[in-house]
Amino acid sequence: MFTGRKAKVFGTGHSFERIINDEIVSFIERWELFIPNWYEDGKWKIGPKIGQPRYSCCFGHLEGGDHPPFEYKKGQTFTIEEGRAILKLDMASKAKFVNKKLTVPVTQFMFGGFISLTYQFGQGRIQDAEDGFRREHDAEGNETKVSIEPIRPFQLINDGNYIDGILEIEKLNFTTNGAYSTGHHVRRACEIALCMTKK
Repeated sequence: MFTGRKAKVFGTGHSFERIINDEIVSFIERWELFIPNWYEDGKWKIGPKIGQPRYSCCFGHLEGGDHPPFEYKKGQTFTIEEGRAILKLDMASKAKFVNKKLTVPVTQFMFGGFISLTYQFGQGRIQDAEDGFRREHDAEGNETKVSIEPIRPFQLINDGNYIDGILEIEKLNFTTNGAYSTGHHVRRACEIALCMTKK
């Protein structure tokens, strides 16, 4: 149930500045952790590699993403500096999505919390949740859209319901097959805490 509280969090520090500062980068680094090589991170659900392992590297950079490296290479390793450079490019892509979604001034920490949410949950899955469904794929790659209650944190914030919008983040705690995820739940709680932090 929404509270309908049309109040800005703490009432100060809201702006359209929205920069990716060191605090936001450090927040995501702590959650993703640096792994200096490619590691298996699920499987391809669609496309020519369907059913094959899908790999990530560095701070959760998934192959086939918006920026290089685009493809898993056996034995490839990365320095922490290379990992951070990749992370900042990936965060910039997520920031573009968040900037398009938010039409009202927010605090720097709110901006960071939503970048973290988008980084881990994904732009596509957030948009699907807003539209009231999630996607499932069978072993052959056939897609099914499963109806869910719309989850709309950005809309609530844009309507002035800052607190309700931030609390709505917690609902994005399920895996790609719809199961409740404790890991997602804990990260969502930390993102909510970050959003509530006074600038």
